[in-house]
Amino acid sequence: MGFLMVANSNNFYVLLIVLLILLFIFGIISIFLFSKVEKMKEKQKVLSKIIEDESIENLLYKALRQQEEIAFEVAAIKNDVENIKEKQKRSFDKLGILRYNVSSEDVDNLSFSVGLSNEMKDALVVTGLHSEEGDKIFVKHVSEGSSDIDLCDEEIKVLNRKN
Repeated sequence: MGFLMVANSNNFYVLLIVLLILLFIFGIISIFLFSKVEKMKEKQKVLSKIIEDESIENLLYKALRQQEEIAFEVAAIKNDVENIKEKQKRSFDKLGILRYNVSSEDVDNLSFSVGLSNEMKDALVVTGLHSEEGDKIFVKHVSEGSSDIDLCDEEIKVLNRKN
């Protein structure tokens, strides 16, 4: 019988410790939940000040109307961006410059070719050739990758879009 009392006494202390641990955990949870409730009350006060005299239906209607306006503005901006992309394809965005000698006697690299090109393979090439007889300047137009006048190797190099 004495053994049973010791066992019951140990069970009582174990049960008491378990209950104290549970009480401690519930206390921590209560404090956490209380702080959350206080934060929600603060947010509700701010919201109440904002919507003071308006009904929820009116606020919802205003928000939906603003969303529609924003959607129209976004669509217009997307359209503008697409137009800009199309224009950019036709704009000269690549510049190539090459200085070179026309003859073996010319050692100062006084001849040059300058090429402007775009993504659509349209281009403008300006070439200046220096020789003993004088200087000559040529302008050639390239449309969609082809030119009416043959291009020399130097002019082709300045139009190479890989550089």
